[in-house]
Amino acid sequence: MSRCSQQSLKDRFLDKVHPEPMSGCWLWGAAADEKGYGRINVNGRISLSHRVSYSLFCGAVADNDCVLHKCDNPSCVNPEHLWLGDRKDNADDMHAKDRHIYGERHVHHKLKECDAVQIKDSNETLAVLADRFGVSISLVSAIRNGRRWKHLSERSDA
Repeated sequence: MSRCSQQSLKDRFLDKVHPEPMSGCWLWGAAADEKGYGRINVNGRISLSHRVSYSLFCGAVADNDCVLHKCDNPSCVNPEHLWLGDRKDNADDMHAKDRHIYGERHVHHKLKECDAVQIKDSNETLAVLADRFGVSISLVSAIRNGRRWKHLSERSDA
């Protein structure tokens, strides 16, 4: 990309930014997706605004890199609030900030949390519990072994 077009992109980018003095976030004031992440057209391709911000102010972003938010605000494009990581870093950050979707929050949940607690605490056979709750034996086993509804195990260990 030539210096002239790079400056043009930076100017166009900054025209869409609205600094928020209390948090220090630079809020994206243009198109966004359903999760609140900004979108900008770069060379005929729609790009995530926080990735573009990182590349403009910090350095190159490879296709397989993740640009993560320290502030946890999807509309923030302040390069000081962004950091570069991989998919594992992104997953770890999501879990550390309790943004992962689990239990009843998951779109495909089949049980209520109280049902999963009953399964975890029960001494009944897997087959009996699976039949009672209308789920598979493998799901009952996974709940008992902490592979599903993991947060129940994490809470009981605390």
